Amino acid sequence: MIDYILGQYTKAIEYQQKYLTIAKTIGDRYGEGNALGNLGLVYLSLEEYPKAIEYQRQALAIAQAIGEPQLTSHSFNNLGIIYRVLNQPTAAIDNLEASLNITLKTRSELSRNDRKQFLATNERTVITLATILIEQNQPEKAFEWLNLATTADLADYNRLIDAKVADPDAQKALDNWNIDNQQLEGMRRQLQDKYSQELAQQIRQFEEKVYKNAETIGDKYPEIAELFETKPTDIAQLQKNIAPDTLVIQPVPLRDKVALFLVTREKLIVIQSDAKRDELNKLVSEYRTQLADRRNADYLVTGSKLYEILIRPIESQIATSSPKNIAIIASGQLRYIPFETLYDKKNDQVLLEKYPIYYLTRISSYQLLKNIDFQLSKNTLPITIILGVVIIAVVGMVIIRNFAILLGSILIIFLGGATLFLIAQFNTQTNSALAFANPQPTKQELKGTETEADNISKIFPGSEKYFGTNATLDIFKKQAFRFPILHLGTHGCFNLAGCPNLGMQANTILFANKEQYNIADAALLGLKNTELITLSACQTAKEANGDGQEISGLAYVLERAGAKSVIASLWDAEDNTSAEIMTQFYQNLKNGMSKSEAMRQAKLSQIKSHPFFWSPFILIGSAN
Repeated sequence: MIDYILGQYTKAIEYQQKYLTIAKTIGDRYGEGNALGNLGLVYLSLEEYPKAIEYQRQALAIAQAIGEPQLTSHSFNNLGIIYRVLNQPTAAIDNLEASLNITLKTRSELSRNDRKQFLATNERTVITLATILIEQNQPEKAFEWLNLATTADLADYNRLIDAKVADPDAQKALDNWNIDNQQLEGMRRQLQDKYSQELAQQIRQFEEKVYKNAETIGDKYPEIAELFETKPTDIAQLQKNIAPDTLVIQPVPLRDKVALFLVTREKLIVIQSDAKRDELNKLVSEYRTQLADRRNADYLVTGSKLYEILIRPIESQIATSSPKNIAIIASGQLRYIPFETLYDKKNDQVLLEKYPIYYLTRISSYQLLKNIDFQLSKNTLPITIILGVVIIAVVGMVIIRNFAILLGSILIIFLGGATLFLIAQFNTQTNSALAFANPQPTKQELKGTETEADNISKIFPGSEKYFGTNATLDIFKKQAFRFPILHLGTHGCFNLAGCPNLGMQANTILFANKEQYNIADAALLGLKNTELITLSACQTAKEANGDGQEISGLAYVLERAGAKSVIASLWDAEDNTSAEIMTQFYQNLKNGMSKSEAMRQAKLSQIKSHPFFWSPFILIGSAN
């Protein structure tokens, strides 16, 4: 299709017609469908829409007949684009949704090498669909599809690094499914190389088995169900998973605008901001470079421009919501910048001075029971409930004393006709941390992390700290499950190409004696009671030239392993300031602040300095 790309449409038609003739002659049904689809694209560019539709329909018929999902998905997508141009939104939506439904089922067969091109194509489909749905006043449906696409990208990352799950039976089922899935992909490649009706029939039958097994596994093992999610979750269900008094903001760069979604437990609205996608990405890249350079003074100018695009259009809606927290779901290059630094030139404030800011990887339909925060306040709870909790606490103490057991169970209290579900977990290491700092030997010293670990152990009695050659992987693996806070003042590498400057492989955390822990194994650590994992010295992303997957992917893997929240660093932070911010953060936690407010106050203590010093740390996950 080089002639097509160069705009030489007459030559492109001649070439594709020859390709079509040859394919028919040799019985290459896949080649025939591919040629027809290509002809449809050429006629779309020539604005000959009836011909474009006819060729795409012929391509679709062949693709469906031979059971070739990629060709089927492309045909539906191309038809959707044509109907959009023809101002037939219903037909456009139907075809684009059909394309995505197929894509979501087959994307698990992607190799790492194929993923980049696939994501670019798939993203265009999602963005086109979302644009049409917003135009048709269906923002809820647009958000459902965008959230599903985000979740699917994260599931891809989880699969491509071969992340494990804690349940051995679930892991075995997943491994067996992956074997079948790889076999299916091999059969499809054979069909593309040489078509046969018999093989096409075998693929259809085996495909049905693989897809059915995915549904069965997802139903049986909820912890991996999200990896097989192929249908959008209803917005009402998603909203149940939003914390009270929290406003979720998800900016979605469209082609010529930015859709700013605002979602709470009660409502969803979308407001569009005027900014072309390419121009926004350029601004974001410049801003990230400026923030990461302590000598650069241009960050206020760029930060102000981004504020006008991403925050100013929704200021009044934010004020009306009066949120206690703002949760950001960033996508693409927007993942590389801390939103709390965006500068309101009119009021001479950054966003952090107005609200606590934290981040979410997505809104998950599987998080409701996992991440509910029970906050018992004497000022808001009825006295009967308070008394009931006190009584049960006393009874629990008696049971522990008399039977010498550790009590940790779900207590159901019936009070005044209401049922209170109180999840009580008694941990011998409550309010304590396991801290690792400056493991040796290393190519780059991290002396400031030792100060962090020292201070943490003073703030939380019962904490354990390990420095230098004592900061071993063996201790981490054996002790991690015992502590609600894991503080890792060590190098981490989350660039897909690895980190040669540190001698580290991709997706690893460094411990003493140059041992590296692959985060793909995080679920095996037993982190279900882990409140927070802090990666205080790990540079999550080196530069803003990708899709930010390394940032959200890291948090997603650790969330799935059980951690309620993750603190990561967007660039190499300065040692002394990092120690001060981390110390203040943990002291704020001890004083009863939420995680988001504790981080906000810790950063505000350094707000007069360049954001290079105070803004790289971001809180991802639960804010409470």
